[in-house]
Amino acid sequence: MSQEQPPPDGVPTHGPAPGPSLLSTASASATTTAPSTIPVSVPSPADILGTPTTFDTTITTNIDRRRATSGEIDNWARTIYNYHRMHMPLPTFSPIPQNPSDLEEDDSEPTRIIFTLCSLDLRVARYAAHLFLTTFLPPSPPPSSTTTSSSSSSSKAQAQAQPDSSPPPPRKAYQYLLFSGHSGLLTRSLTGDHISSTTSSDGDTQPQKAEDKKKFQSEASIFASIALSMGVPPSAILIEEQSTNTGENVRFTHALLEKRGIKVKDFLLVQKPYMERRTWGTFGRQWPSSFCSSSSSSSSSSSFSGASGAAGAAGVGVEWEEEEKEEKEETVKYSVTSPPLEWEEYPDEESGNGRELVINVMVGDLVRIKEYGEKGWQVKMEIPENVWEAGRRLVEEGGYGGHLPEGFRFT
Repeated sequence: MSQEQPPPDGVPTHGPAPGPSLLSTASASATTTAPSTIPVSVPSPADILGTPTTFDTTITTNIDRRRATSGEIDNWARTIYNYHRMHMPLPTFSPIPQNPSDLEEDDSEPTRIIFTLCSLDLRVARYAAHLFLTTFLPPSPPPSSTTTSSSSSSSKAQAQAQPDSSPPPPRKAYQYLLFSGHSGLLTRSLTGDHISSTTSSDGDTQPQKAEDKKKFQSEASIFASIALSMGVPPSAILIEEQSTNTGENVRFTHALLEKRGIKVKDFLLVQKPYMERRTWGTFGRQWPSSFCSSSSSSSSSSSFSGASGAAGAAGVGVEWEEEEKEEKEETVKYSVTSPPLEWEEYPDEESGNGRELVINVMVGDLVRIKEYGEKGWQVKMEIPENVWEAGRRLVEEGGYGGHLPEGFRFT
C-alpha cells in the first residue's frame, strides 16, 4: 500500500489508538443466511456496557432558519435518506461440495467477512451480529459417486452396515465478524474519548489521567461486546480500532487482514442506513485491490424488525472508470446493507442519534458524495436533481448546515 494516503474521508478528531487488536485469532466456521426477526430497540449504552447515557452530539450552525414547516423538513429529509440507502439484496451463496475432490483445481471455499463500520448507532452492531448468526450456506450436495461395480458394491455394503445418518448441521456463511472504528466527533461521549485530555484555566492541554484511560472503549470494542452478548463466538470476531473516518475504516481493515494473512473474497458491509451509499462508494475506491466487484446477487430479504423496504437499483447513477469494467484476476466482491428502517423509524432521541443530528449529518454526507467522487476519493455517483434540491432547501430554509464541508455553499 502506498505511503502517501489520500486526504481523509472525514476529519479525524484525534490521533489513532495503539495498533489493531484481535479478540481471538482463531478461525471460525462461516455463518450467515437470510435473517429472522430481532428487536430494533437497543438498551441504552449504560445498560449494556456501563458507558454514559448522555451524548454530546450537538451540532451548531450560523445559518438562520427560514421557517420551513416540520412537514416540509420531513419530506426533504426522507428524500435524502432514501437516496443514501442502496436497497441491495443480501448475498446468496452456492453450496460447498462435501467431497474436497469435487472442488475444481486450485479452488477452495472463499473467506467471507461481515465488515461492520462502527458509529453511535448500536442497532448496527445488533444487526451485524444477527446476520452473522443467522446466515447459512445452502445444504451441500452428496459426495460424487463412481460408476464402477466394485465401488457400487462397496457403497451397498457400507449402507447396510451403517444406519441412515442425519444430515450435517448447516454451515454458517461468514467466517468472521469484523468491527472497525476508534472514536469520532459524534461518538466521543459513547467511547469516553471526551476525557482523553483536559484543558487548564491558562489554556494548556493536560495529559490524560491514568484512571481516565481505563474508561475509554473504542467504537469497535463496544460493538464487539454487543456481538459477544448475542452469542457470536470470540474466535469469529476481529477488531480494528485505529480508524476515525470511513476511508480509514477501509484502509486500516485491509492492513489488519493483510497482517493476519486473511484473504477475503466476499465482504458484506454493514452501516447506518444513511451511510450506505457513501460506505459503498468509499470501499470501491479505497480498498487496495486490483479490482472490486459490487455483488448485488438476487433476493433474500431481511426480516429484521421494521423492514418494509423501498425498491431501488444499487448500481443506478454509478460511474466506473473504463479500465475497471474488465474482470481482473483478484476480484473482491462486496455489497452493503443496514438495519432496514424507514425514515420515520430511524431517529432515536434516547441514544443521542436524534432527528436534528441525523438530518445535519445526512445533508453533509450528500455533499461529500458529490465532492469526494469528483476528487477520486470514492466511486463517483450521480445525485438526482430532486435529492440535491432537498439538501439545498434543508440548509437554506431549514438551517441544517451543521455538517457541511468547510466553506461549502449550495448554488
